[in-house]
Amino acid sequence: MRVYARVFEGDESDPDAPVEEHLIVVYPGRSGKKIVHRAWR
Repeated sequence: MRVYARVFEGDESDPDAPVEEHLIVVYPGRSGKKIVHRAWR
């Protein structure tokens, strides 16, 4: 798994402009085991 994050400079004229962008890339694995690193609540 790879996670990329990009931060944009603030645009004071547009308060709804995004300030961050994230890209999550997941590669298939070979194992059949399920691994939970952090459970959702």
